[in-house]
Amino acid sequence: MSGFEWGAEVEKALGSVSDTGDYREALAQLEGFAVALATYLGGTSRVTVEAGFLTNLGQQFRMHVQVPSRSFQENLFRAYIPVDGFPVTLEFSDAETAETRDVVQLRDAIVDFLRRPAIGTRLAALRDLNSQSA
Repeated sequence: MSGFEWGAEVEKALGSVSDTGDYREALAQLEGFAVALATYLGGTSRVTVEAGFLTNLGQQFRMHVQVPSRSFQENLFRAYIPVDGFPVTLEFSDAETAETRDVVQLRDAIVDFLRRPAIGTRLAALRDLNSQSA
């Protein structure tokens, strides 16, 4: 097939794929959290939602935290969003996941994760280190 024919075939195949509002909403929740966490950390901090592999749980997204002034970066957790949007699976460690069936459960699971003493203390320490280098 020539390039023009491929273009038409790609358009026909992908033009009929429906994008669910739930998928966009789940991703928007992750992106909103990333903005809020970057604001909390302040300074040169960046928090991004990075696409990873497509898995049987859905599209993987990594919540990536960077504090360039301290040469720090890590993936805080991973989220898997299926094509229909829910259930979103959150992976906090290799041994721990949470399945969320809607936006409220997604938000609650992330907030519960932040309330863990080890996580809250670590993020507060990063914020403090970041403010010292500003």
